[in-house]
Amino acid sequence: MNQNKLTFESEKLVVDWIGFNIQGSGNVKLIANYLFQKFHFNSTIVSGGTEKALKYDHRNTYSVTA
Repeated sequence: MNQNKLTFESEKLVVDWIGFNIQGSGNVKLIANYLFQKFHFNSTIVSGGTEKALKYDHRNTYSVTA
């Protein structure tokens, strides 16, 4: 049996936005640091309509908003 292996590359898919609902998490900065170091994601937290950058590098093309 021949199985096809689907990937983002083989299907020409691009991730534009990923959102996390992490209410009640004790340490949001720990998650932001991990995503920044491992995947080069910028991270922003939004609370009450106000945005605050947690980790940011202008060379990164990915971002996370929490």
